[in-house]
Amino acid sequence: MPYGIQWMRRYTRNAMNELVTVYGSIGTSPKHEMEPTAIEIFLRTILHALPLGVCWQQCREGGDGWANESFARLAGQPGKTFAGIDALGEHLSPEDRTVYTAALTQLRTRQTNALSLELRCQSGVEDDWRELTMQAFLAADGELSALVLTLADISERKQHEKDMQRAIESAGSLNQQIEIAIDRAQQSAVEANVASAAIRQLAVLDELTGLYNRRGYNTLNPDVIQTVKDSEVRGYLCYFDLDRFKQINDELGHAKGDEALAEFSATLRANFPENALLVRLGGDEFVAMGLEHHPGEVEETLRSLENALTLRNSNGSAEFELEASAGVAFFDKTGPHSIEDLTTVADAELYKNKEKRRHARSSSRRTDTR
Repeated sequence: MPYGIQWMRRYTRNAMNELVTVYGSIGTSPKHEMEPTAIEIFLRTILHALPLGVCWQQCREGGDGWANESFARLAGQPGKTFAGIDALGEHLSPEDRTVYTAALTQLRTRQTNALSLELRCQSGVEDDWRELTMQAFLAADGELSALVLTLADISERKQHEKDMQRAIESAGSLNQQIEIAIDRAQQSAVEANVASAAIRQLAVLDELTGLYNRRGYNTLNPDVIQTVKDSEVRGYLCYFDLDRFKQINDELGHAKGDEALAEFSATLRANFPENALLVRLGGDEFVAMGLEHHPGEVEETLRSLENALTLRNSNGSAEFELEASAGVAFFDKTGPHSIEDLTTVADAELYKNKEKRRHARSSSRRTDTR
């Protein structure tokens, strides 16, 4: 995520080669500040352009946070930097501060994971209403990891509600005023849905593992296939699932199951190239997709992955063994190019390898009992 204790102005070029301004984050800078990646700059630029205010704060490792320009503007403090999520309360009307503080307490004590409030900001405008959504994200150990707030202007909607109430109370122009109020409310709902859809389009990462989720996979795998079509190298699609994952969940609990998923994801990252598309499809199913730049590269990577898991299991300190079966489908510019065909091949290979591993374990247990 972005770093820095002040708004940091950076310049980069967008897809149309136009110079755009990108702002950095708020919070405490880490000891070793890192330049943001291209995807971080791209997502940050999109978030700054949204009419919906977005504020994020980490609850661990220094409590770094970030807010887009719309969040500051909607809070009635354009151009200012927020020292953290708690600072929003300073800009709310006095009667709403207690409600906001209580909501933060509920999230931080994990009484709930999500809340929605209608609050008023001190922006100098009467009845300046905002809709605040608050979402808590938990780490693999069940502790609070981050809080995300979104802020939307609902002043017009509130005014429409007042208009509708006045229309109901006014017998002389009842029907006409109700129709006008409904039309305006519907228009506001459409605009709010457009902003929410833009945020959902950015939700391409799996919360637990940090890998791409199924939505990200469906969005990005056509790019990998097209790159292979345009090159002389072949592509690969590796399917994985964890061996005896249900046993970990049943015997040790879902917290340990989540720990196994997060640890396997980290092992995938450590062994596959940085530009590989790494995905958690759901449950204990994972995908690695990319280009093989030299013959045997994928086989070397899978051996390295297997060795890393074997070494991890051999030290005897873990509560569970972490093992995975894999199936690989290769393709080049001649095909196959259908993701369904590639998935069928990779899944079949995974099933065969899983059966081999199951028989090998059974044989090993029979040998040990003799």
